[in-house]
Amino acid sequence: MTVRSDFEPDVRFISDVTTEFRANVTTVADHGFNTGDTVRMLVPEEYGMTLNVLTKIDVTGSTAFRTELNTIDIATFVPPVFPPAFKEAQTLSINGPVKNIA
Repeated sequence: MTVRSDFEPDVRFISDVTTEFRANVTTVADHGFNTGDTVRMLVPEEYGMTLNVLTKIDVTGSTAFRTELNTIDIATFVPPVFPPAFKEAQTLSINGPVKNIA
């Protein structure tokens, strides 16, 4: 028997991740996160950089935040042109906004 939650975290698609000591992330739309939130970063290998990590964030704008991730030594984030990635680069809140899907 599978039990599903009535709530799911808000997913925000990523348009850029910088390669620096504390990586900056830009989302396609307003993210709705708050400074101190923990988010999961999911960046498939088709983007060059591969991430599947949790990080606390500092919000720097409605579509931007700084992470605790050191991305200096990993590949640059480059969105695939063709064929499109099977899964979009995305971030989702672990303790922030959720959608009631019930």
